[in-house]
Amino acid sequence: MHPLDVRPGGIPCADYSIVGLERHLSPKHLPEGSRPPRPRDPADDAQARITVGGRISGSGYLAVRLVLPLWLIALALVLAVPPTSFTPFDAVARVLWIVASVWFVVRSLIVGVYVRNERLVIVGWFWIHRIARSEIDDFVTKPYDGLMTRGDDRNVFSSRVRSLGVDVAFERVRYFDSIALPNRVSSRVVAGLQRIALVASEEPTATK
Repeated sequence: MHPLDVRPGGIPCADYSIVGLERHLSPKHLPEGSRPPRPRDPADDAQARITVGGRISGSGYLAVRLVLPLWLIALALVLAVPPTSFTPFDAVARVLWIVASVWFVVRSLIVGVYVRNERLVIVGWFWIHRIARSEIDDFVTKPYDGLMTRGDDRNVFSSRVRSLGVDVAFERVRYFDSIALPNRVSSRVVAGLQRIALVASEEPTATK
């Protein structure tokens, strides 16, 4: 375990952010001549933090709040139908539906943005993107334009949900529709990413 991943006394620390580290340090634990930790800023509560595993809190908001319940309901409905009257085609379709439901249920729990020491890891529904933190200039959002809107930017869903974008050096902004965030959550996630993921790699974050 990294020495910065524990509180004074050897207790594991789940909050990898600078704010979290400072919160667990009292003046008596600081090296002689060091400044005491700064007072906690209430504005910090309005920003996303790194949770256990390096995930940015809120980055999987819709995956957990919307997609997960829908696929759990779909899985329950399929399993509730007795297979006794199924034709061979129905049986195959049922198996495929169960597999798809389990995939999306499990994936809903891990979709999000993760901060590692040197890389930003974006986990989508079917892929994983890794971007070097040193190449990231900023984080932005745009109105969601994905499967739920089918290209209609006037869709109600598009007006209430935004997709996360990563401004990579020497490239155009790369948007990830799998990281779909409600308007009120998107600003918090972006602020947290700007505060945490744009820092130098030697600052304490999750392990690689």
